Amino acid sequence: LGAAACLLQLLAHGSAPVSTAFVLLYSAGAGVLSIARATLPLLLFGQRGYAVMSSRLTVPQNLIFAAAPLLYAAGIERVGTVFSLVGSAVLQLLALAALAVLVRRL
Repeated sequence: LGAAACLLQLLAHGSAPVSTAFVLLYSAGAGVLSIARATLPLLLFGQRGYAVMSSRLTVPQNLIFAAAPLLYAAGIERVGTVFSLVGSAVLQLLALAALAVLVRRL
């Protein structure tokens, strides 16, 4: 959903309805992420490994979440909005592909 939101914003930059759709899609993606963040470690590692693996995954994820606004702002300033949105969409699609590979291995 996040990648679709970024690409949609690229198509009609500055349009109020498109910006509204961007916010809704991006927020929906964040909601799905929060649910997946809590349930995937349980599915992948079971009840015994859930607490340990969940904590090991949470620390780097929180560091990335904390650094993301600063890095994104620097990216917009240095390379522009379009490249930053495309880069964001590409990263999200790569994450989706990695998740698909992980699910296939289960």
